[in-house]
Amino acid sequence: EVIEGQTAQLGASHTSTLLSKSNLANLQNDMGEMDAARRLLEEAIQGFTAQLGASHQYTRFAMLVMKAIQANVQNDMGETDQARLLYEEVVEGATALLGASHPFTQRATSSLAKLAS
Repeated sequence: EVIEGQTAQLGASHTSTLLSKSNLANLQNDMGEMDAARRLLEEAIQGFTAQLGASHQYTRFAMLVMKAIQANVQNDMGETDQARLLYEEVVEGATALLGASHPFTQRATSSLAKLAS
């Protein structure tokens, strides 16, 4: 409902609308709704890239969430080596962008640690 309202009021390409999509996708990822999260993230990444550029923090965060989703999928499929590489990239990128104490960084670090055990 929030995204629909923002789209109606601000437009689909407004950064507030795109941020809402990215945040909802992050939540859907946490809930295991990978396909829905991926669709929203693709829209957010395209919009952020067009509006703000590829190096903007919003674009970079959405891309990290997308990479985390891919790592989750590969881990679920038993492709642990590829999942490990992706989780390592996510942890490195999230630490640089958000800091080590950010919840997203901590979740990614936890997912990586679970692969090691």
